[in-house]
Amino acid sequence: MDYNRVDSEVAKYASDTAIEISPEENSRLRKLVDRRVLSIMIFTYFLQALDKGTLSFASIMGIKTDTHLVGQQFAWLTTCIYIAIFFVEYPTNWLIQRLPIAKYLGCSIIIWGTVLALHAVSKNFTTLVTLRTLLGIFEAVCQPAFVYLSSMWYKREEQAATVSYWYMMNGGQQIVGGLLAYCFTLIKSPPKGTSPLKSWQAIFITYGAFSVLWGAFVLLYMPDSPCERNAPAKRTRN
Repeated sequence: MDYNRVDSEVAKYASDTAIEISPEENSRLRKLVDRRVLSIMIFTYFLQALDKGTLSFASIMGIKTDTHLVGQQFAWLTTCIYIAIFFVEYPTNWLIQRLPIAKYLGCSIIIWGTVLALHAVSKNFTTLVTLRTLLGIFEAVCQPAFVYLSSMWYKREEQAATVSYWYMMNGGQQIVGGLLAYCFTLIKSPPKGTSPLKSWQAIFITYGAFSVLWGAFVLLYMPDSPCERNAPAKRTRN
């Protein structure tokens, strides 16, 4: 093996001697990886899709009126996210390959959760479009990071199924997000109600705060690579 062409972290554990494990042991390790890594990817992608789609639910809760949106301004609040993702995709992929990936992912979740919560204080289109652009920048880490994690933790024949598990959270978000949004519409805002927050403000604060907590959990619980001391045991790779 040419160690000059291997990542320094991997090189410490690599050898020219193949290590074989039994199918039973491989199955046990796969379950450990699923529980430690795949579960985080699935829920993080669900949370990212939920956070990104929150504006759609807020549109029926009065955000357009309260922030004085007119014409095509509301449509631009969705478009700006994908424009931001387009421009940061390359630097994001560059950083993923050079930074501890779990730490980078966890910090990105914390930041986008903070940005999402700040939507609640928006008063006009300028503030909203700025926050939506920042949301797109920090949420852009999800897909490339998860593809990278899938190739790091799973064997080649397992990767397609792994990607499908977290990607199908796009549909799960539509189901769960609608139910949760309905619950937030039950919040009665002033002057008719007693809540100091309007329903669209409450949903942004709640989702944002939960995203921050989840990001902190990812920082603490998710290993950066299979070579970490506290990571699930390594598996044979094809």
